[in-house]
Amino acid sequence: MKTNKLVLAGALMTAVLMGDISQAVAKSAGDVLMRVRGIGFFTDTDGTTDAFGGEAWTSDDVVPEVDFYYFITDNIAAELILATTDHNVKVKDSTGGVLNLGRVRALPPTLELQYHFRPKEDFSPYIGAGVNYTPSPTRRAPGAASTTSNIRTNSATRFRSASITS
Repeated sequence: MKTNKLVLAGALMTAVLMGDISQAVAKSAGDVLMRVRGIGFFTDTDGTTDAFGGEAWTSDDVVPEVDFYYFITDNIAAELILATTDHNVKVKDSTGGVLNLGRVRALPPTLELQYHFRPKEDFSPYIGAGVNYTPSPTRRAPGAASTTSNIRTNSATRFRSASITS
């Protein structure tokens, strides 16, 4: 599984280095831009079961993402990042084998405030900081064999430096 994550991370990094789908335009106060790209949502799972032993496991997902930028001034923008992911949840290596606990969908919206250093140029670097909120996801259990699980709501801060190029 770790090899899959590394290959996927390398592919995503290559896509980032080659540029994204967005088209750079002169950005001014009041402008709204939209960008579409792909993201990887890599889960960080831990936990065990008392009755059956084994370890918790969740799948990763790579999905399209849609971003909306609103330029408050020529240099300052707010960006809303939207994507939804789908994950399998299991207990592996238990005394009963692999126990399927169901699927969860997560919608981790991110709101970021950015400062664009050169908004009118073809190469437009910026820095941003924001917050991410991942609500407790929608769960789909496979049936009566599953028991309760604790999938938490989470929030995080985000810092980024990047550029928009034409």
